[in-house]
Amino acid sequence: MRGRRWFLLGMAFVLGVCVSMWFYVDIDWSSFMATRWVKKEESRRWDVIAGRGLVYGSGIMVVIDDARVRGGGEDATARLVVHEGHLLRLVNELFAAGAEAVSVNGERITAVTAMRCVGPAIRINDTNTVPPYEVKAIGNAMVLKSSIMMMGGVVDAMSIKGMKVDVKEMKQLVIEPYRGEFSLRYTD
Repeated sequence: MRGRRWFLLGMAFVLGVCVSMWFYVDIDWSSFMATRWVKKEESRRWDVIAGRGLVYGSGIMVVIDDARVRGGGEDATARLVVHEGHLLRLVNELFAAGAEAVSVNGERITAVTAMRCVGPAIRINDTNTVPPYEVKAIGNAMVLKSSIMMMGGVVDAMSIKGMKVDVKEMKQLVIEPYRGEFSLRYTD
């Protein structure tokens, strides 16, 4: 009888440890023999960095629209349109200022995001988007805003070209996860 109690007590202890580990860590089951234990909070952080996690919090919203056409031919019109280079500079500046997550017209920007001009639209993550471009960035709103609003900065350069740029600090923003696939293609 006494040995049975010790056995049950030992089993309860092992079960308690297993349950607490279940809530505290993720196990990489793909290579169980070389098990890698990762805290769940850390794995969520990597999901956010990879663009897989939903992110919400305070930050800024930047709305960019094409400039009004003011005569001068086709070349002048091309200079008044928002191009992918303008958005890339803005997104890079936001990440450099510490943005946790950035989206353009609802498309999450990740390490595998491509932006290309496609006629009058900009293709982001295989989705065509058109002006006005709504760029959301989650992070310290004051730092993000001051980094893009500085003299000679990204917003200043677009404003000089006549593009309409509106920057707002937001108390609550939501950025959806990246919906595409992360795949690597190797070629010989």
